[in-house]
Amino acid sequence: MAQQANQPLPNGHLLEEYTIDRQLSLGGFSIVYLATDTAGRQVAIKEYLPNSLALRTSGDVFPVISAENLGAFRYGMKCFFEEGRALARLSHPNVIRVLNFFRANETVYMVMEYEHGRTLQEFIQKHQGHISERFIRGVFTRMLNGLREVHSNKLLHLDLKPSNIYLRGDNTPVLIDFGAARQTLISDQPILKPMYTPGFASPEHYKALVARDRAKIVAAFPPPLSTASRSSVSRALAGRRSPSNPRSRSEMSRGSRLSLRRDSTTVSHLSRCQRIS
Repeated sequence: MAQQANQPLPNGHLLEEYTIDRQLSLGGFSIVYLATDTAGRQVAIKEYLPNSLALRTSGDVFPVISAENLGAFRYGMKCFFEEGRALARLSHPNVIRVLNFFRANETVYMVMEYEHGRTLQEFIQKHQGHISERFIRGVFTRMLNGLREVHSNKLLHLDLKPSNIYLRGDNTPVLIDFGAARQTLISDQPILKPMYTPGFASPEHYKALVARDRAKIVAAFPPPLSTASRSSVSRALAGRRSPSNPRSRSEMSRGSRLSLRRDSTTVSHLSRCQRIS
């Protein structure tokens, strides 16, 4: 299914004990809402709804999922649900707090604390890159402490970047948007490709892409000819007769010396063409 824009749930929609106030963000993997619980506390709710696998049109509540995408959708939903379960066990001041997670509307939802502030990316843009060393040390020391807690619970964020580091009013950082996280203990082969941001991803993220491109190059430009193949090509190009029907020994010897000179030039030329191509 091609990329498409999913429609968010309408404002005022009841979702378990939460009432949706408005949409906060819309990405290729999920939709995030601002909502209010029965106690009047504001929360952020993330809805699993990948654009490439499901489609929800305006006025609908349930997404439409084709039969060919159903397996991938369910696998991603399982990962999302297990991610919420794992993150709910974390309690660290520099990691977003997951309060609840549940199934509804044929998908899954993750309820998180709603933090007031701005992203590190917005802060950098506002200050046009003029940021003090003291600020950087304070933010990244706390952020790395939070990341260590994530890793100690056998989780990976996989999408660290300024827009996923939230700054509270006092500039203390909070790691947010674990939409790309996957438990490191999962043994099944992933159906959904890992999500990352070019320019911020680690080298390991690019291994699959490099392997794929290498396979394409090998298919387009096969390795140099083997010795046997070179001999066959040279014999054909030099116009030599098959050994099963040889000429006289002296003629063969004289012809071989001449053809070898032509053969080496031809094979060298072929090799250069393959490298240039």
